[in-house]
Amino acid sequence: MIETKISLPDGISSQTMFRCSMKDKDGNLWFGTTGAGVYKYDGKLFTHYSEKEGLSSNFVVSIAQDIKGSIWVATNDGLCYSDGNNFERLVIHNFESPKSNIITNNLPAKKIQVFCVIGDKNGNIWFGTESEGLWKYDGHQLTNFKYADSKWKEVNNMSSINYQHQGFVSAIVEDKKGNIWFSSSTNGLNYYDGKSFVVVGKNSSAIHTLQLIEDTIGNIWMATRLNGICRYNGKTLESFLEKDGVSDNMASSLYEAKNGKIWFGSLGKAGTSGGGLKGITVYDGNNFTPIASTGMRNNQVWTIIEDNIGNIWVGTKEFGLYRYDGTTFTEFTTQ
Repeated sequence: MIETKISLPDGISSQTMFRCSMKDKDGNLWFGTTGAGVYKYDGKLFTHYSEKEGLSSNFVVSIAQDIKGSIWVATNDGLCYSDGNNFERLVIHNFESPKSNIITNNLPAKKIQVFCVIGDKNGNIWFGTESEGLWKYDGHQLTNFKYADSKWKEVNNMSSINYQHQGFVSAIVEDKKGNIWFSSSTNGLNYYDGKSFVVVGKNSSAIHTLQLIEDTIGNIWMATRLNGICRYNGKTLESFLEKDGVSDNMASSLYEAKNGKIWFGSLGKAGTSGGGLKGITVYDGNNFTPIASTGMRNNQVWTIIEDNIGNIWVGTKEFGLYRYDGTTFTEFTTQ
């Protein structure tokens, strides 16, 4: 379905959130929702993709594009990809199978909740899962890494069953050097340099991260559930909280705009919504400035992205998608 604005699909909860976003190489904006599938915006019209178009689930938490242009969608029931108008599921073997990790549609798929996905500079797809650790897909074969025996390591199909529920990977990003950074509830912030894993930060194990980005000067930023906004500068890991000017210690999303300013979304105060409350903070390198969410029905901000002409798009709970032109929020959703 193609629309100028998005209507809540029949039978979908009004509490459905816009959970993630991505800008592709052509400038199209992609938005994933927790129940209504995926929407692509080309600057004029929205195109809707759901289970009818091949998604394994309409509950979407991350979207990425690989170097070939394919779109990858992380759902609560596996990972899907598309080269055109329809999606296919990436089949992950049942661990009980003695077969190797080569992709085939002849074996049953294992149900895995995927929380984050990226395409790296070398053409690999990396994705993090709720209970099956970190994965790399090179286009032919899957490699699984888990936090096993007090360290991250590759596990094969047969040994993986011995490390169940080791390594909830909630966020992932590739830096300019090609290192793969990821956050795990098992041991916090880590990166993989292609040969070995490095754990970062003495207290990082206490941080539940919802999103990671690298800024233009190489800092790694983390939006965390309880520790506000965290920044790793290559040496130290520091937190920015409400006392520092961040709207809320329950941060949810991050985005660096073309002008270098970093936008932070938060989950807002419990029991509040709309009415000019502040669910967004902007950091200019020196100060945090809250943005009043006047015109938004809900201030629980789950995703932020910038379009090619400098507008900021914000996705919220209660099926809210808004465009901010620096002054006004314009809604593109109806319930």
